[in-house]
Amino acid sequence: MRVGLYIPLLDERPAGVGVYIEEVCSRLVALHPDVMIYTGSPNAKRAWIDPSRVREFGRSALPVVPRLEGLRRRARRLRWLGSTAKHDLQRDGVDVLFSPVQEGPLLGEVPTVMVMHDLTALKVPEAYSRATVWQTRWVVPRMLARCARVVAVSQNTRSDLLEAFKLDPARIEVIGEGCDRAIFRPRSAADIAGVRTRLGISGRYLLYAGTFSRHKNLSSVATALLQLPSDVSLVLVGRKDAGAYAEFEALVRQLGLTSRVHTPGYVTRDELAVLMSGASVFVYPSRYEGFGLAPLEAMACGAPVVASRVASLPEVVGEGGRLLTEGEAWGPALQAVLESARAEWSARAVSQSNRFHWHDAVARVLALLHDVVSRGVT
Repeated sequence: MRVGLYIPLLDERPAGVGVYIEEVCSRLVALHPDVMIYTGSPNAKRAWIDPSRVREFGRSALPVVPRLEGLRRRARRLRWLGSTAKHDLQRDGVDVLFSPVQEGPLLGEVPTVMVMHDLTALKVPEAYSRATVWQTRWVVPRMLARCARVVAVSQNTRSDLLEAFKLDPARIEVIGEGCDRAIFRPRSAADIAGVRTRLGISGRYLLYAGTFSRHKNLSSVATALLQLPSDVSLVLVGRKDAGAYAEFEALVRQLGLTSRVHTPGYVTRDELAVLMSGASVFVYPSRYEGFGLAPLEAMACGAPVVASRVASLPEVVGEGGRLLTEGEAWGPALQAVLESARAEWSARAVSQSNRFHWHDAVARVLALLHDVVSRGVT
């Protein structure tokens, strides 16, 4: 069985879906090396990628203008998916195409298994570009219609797919995510002290990891910080070019919290695990999530987690943290966790995290690919 991997972008600073691509595809290649990779990042260096197995899809016809780069990449991908993908896959003898992103070919005979992470662009359209909302609303359903199988990363995402696109339930397989326990594990006091010193973090701190997108609801935690002791700060790690960072920064200034809020930007996965291990509380106030990888990684590091009781987060956090319903005040809830025994929270968090493993997820994905090919599903 020859597997095609559709990887539109290999980011040097992966987050979210980028992490999913790295974790799942690297493990899939290790288990089943007969793959061909179709990508817009042909020169990306990864230990798990054999350059001879990489195919670059067509170049964009749009002019090179920095502010149009996102549209150029989208046009390039959609043109390939809507035209030459079918010829490239047949030429290379691909038996099944696996797409770890929410895109797939619109034409062709080669069966596709496509991963759906979330429908955030439909649930919270104001947090996304009009192009992304348009693609999710009008193009993605047509891609899904010709998929042999669809992988939903949570039961909540499966429910959303059934509601929004009326898919056949038998075609959707729920396969969750995992975390790399070689990285995400409780770290030593010395490791924590070293990263804290480098980033200038003192005292107790709440930690958030992710984008600054509007649906992440970071304003609720910033406001709650006003109700917490002055030795508690808020650390938010993540790319400042993703989401409404300027809006959040303005809110912090307005609240007079500049000295208590730290935004070091993107950090390495190892540094993130260290910060999670040292956090008094990991906070995740998002209004919608397809899975919730960051809370899972934080629990694996033994961090007490406080998150919103929305969408998929109850599936992931479960009894491993505290879940707040809509309208429940964040300040008192965080104060209660700060005053409680951290060891008990940590034990529950690690126990819950042990329910999710990347190797289990990839084994199930590979079994699904085999099943599609053996049954001749199209």
